[in-house]
Amino acid sequence: MKLNKLADKALSQLDNIGFQLGEMGITDQFNRHTCIAFVLNEQTKMKGELDSIQARIDARKVQAERLIAKIENTVTDTVNFALTPAKAALTSVKGLLGK
Repeated sequence: MKLNKLADKALSQLDNIGFQLGEMGITDQFNRHTCIAFVLNEQTKMKGELDSIQARIDARKVQAERLIAKIENTVTDTVNFALTPAKAALTSVKGLLGK
């Protein structure tokens, strides 16, 4: 309950400042509604920025996963290619031994 009283007091003072600025002829656009609208607008912008950052992170993650898969496939293919002569020789020896 104290939080509500504190918030009401703060908003009331904000309106008072806006009224005083209006009386002085400085501006009549400063009140609780414009301040809350500003904060909500900035919050929406921040959410958009965070979504944009998350999308870039996800894109880089996919790129890294694809690169890792490509490297793994290349290594596997290279090892298999390098071992082909040894496999052929082993098969020949097994054939000669009758196994």
